Amino acid sequence: MGNDPSQDTLWSIPGDGVLARQGDLVLLISIEDRGFTESLLDLLARVSKDGGDGRVLADAIGAQVEGHHSWGGPAAGPSVVSFGPSRSGMAFGVSGTACVDLTTSHGDLRLTAEHPSMLLRSTVGTPVQSIRAALDRDEPGERTDRFSRLDSGSVRAGGLSFYAAPPAQAAPAPGTGPQPVPGQAGPGAEATGPRPTQPAAGETGPGPVLHGPGPGDPGTDESGFSPSTLVGMVLTSPGTGPGPAAVGGPNADAPVVLGVYCDNGHFTDPDAQTCVTCGAFLTERAGAPQPGPRPPLGLLVLDNGAALAVDGDYVIGRDPAQDPTVAAGTARPLRVTDAQSTVSRIHARIHVDGWQVRLIDLGAANGTHIHPRDSQMPLLLEPHVPVPIQHGARIFVGAPCLRFEQAGG
Repeated sequence: MGNDPSQDTLWSIPGDGVLARQGDLVLLISIEDRGFTESLLDLLARVSKDGGDGRVLADAIGAQVEGHHSWGGPAAGPSVVSFGPSRSGMAFGVSGTACVDLTTSHGDLRLTAEHPSMLLRSTVGTPVQSIRAALDRDEPGERTDRFSRLDSGSVRAGGLSFYAAPPAQAAPAPGTGPQPVPGQAGPGAEATGPRPTQPAAGETGPGPVLHGPGPGDPGTDESGFSPSTLVGMVLTSPGTGPGPAAVGGPNADAPVVLGVYCDNGHFTDPDAQTCVTCGAFLTERAGAPQPGPRPPLGLLVLDNGAALAVDGDYVIGRDPAQDPTVAAGTARPLRVTDAQSTVSRIHARIHVDGWQVRLIDLGAANGTHIHPRDSQMPLLLEPHVPVPIQHGARIFVGAPCLRFEQAGG
C-alpha cells in the first residue's frame, strides 16, 4: 500500500462505527452490539488469513448477520458493508441501513438493502473506480481528513471512501504514444479527446506545456506565489500552438454515466441544481437518471485564453509522462515549467470522478495549493487526498497557476 498514488487507497469518514481492512478485504460495521462487532472483526481476520476473497467474506458476514438476534424483527438489522475483489469482479455485502455508492467504468451505481431488515449480496463485474459507503443511508457523513487513511487494521468510522488503483497495463512502444486497449472498459475510458504524438520544438514528450513567468517578469513577487502569475503564461499543445480549447458535447469515446437532460437538451449531473453545460436550473422535467455519455465538465484555463477541456484525468508536472497512469493511458500529461523550479516532475493530478472534478497533490516537494473562489486564502493540499474543485478555483502547482471554470458556473 504505502503512499504510492498508483495503488488503491481507503479513507475513513468520521462516525460511530468501525472500519477495518485486511489486505484487499474491507469491512464497515455499526457497533450497537459490541460482541457482534468483535466477532465480525475476527471473521475478517480469518478470511484474510485463509486467502478468501470478497465473495467468501460477503457470504461469511451474511451468515453472521442472519444469525443476529435482531434479524427478521421489526427494527433494523445490523448495518454492515463488506467488499473485496473476487474472481468475477468486486463482491459486496450490504445490510441494515448501510448503503454503497459506486463509480464504475459504465456509470454510477447505488447498493442498499430495500428494507433495513434485508441483506444484499452482489458482485459488480465492471471495473470499480471508487466506492463511498455509509452506515446510515440518510447520513452520508463528513469528508475524509488528513488523518483518515487506512492501509490495514481498524479505526472508528461512520463511512468510507475508496479509490481503486489504475489497472496495470504495459507501457506503449516508444514513439507511439498511449493507446487504448481494444474492448477495454475502465478508468482508461475517462481519458478522452485528442492526444498529440509529436513533441513541440524544444520539448521531449507529448502533451500540452505550461510555461510560468521567470524572475522579474511582471506580476510576480519574490516567491512567485501570486494570482498574477497567471498573466504571461503560455499553454501549448505540440504542433498546434497556444489557443483556446472548445468545450462542446461528448465525443464517441466519452464515458457513460447516469445523468439527466436539462430543458436545453444537455446531459448533466442528476444531483446538481444547474446544468454543467449551460447553467440552466434543472426542473422536474429532467426525470429519472439514465445512462448517457458525459460531456466535458469544464476547462483548465489561463488568463490569455489558452485552455484544456476537462473530459478526463490530467497529470501535471515537469515530466508527467513518468507517472504510471500516463504510461497506461488513463491520464494525459500536462507539462508545467517555471524559472523558479518550484514544480515537481510529477506534481498533481486532475481526476474526474463521476460528475465531480477532484485535485490530488502527488507528493510535490513544494506542495499544491487551491484557492476556492469564495475563500480569502489558498489552501495547502494534504498529499494523496482527493479534494473536489469548484467553478472559479485557482490551482497553484508551485508558482504556476491554472483556473478551473465550468460553462454552467
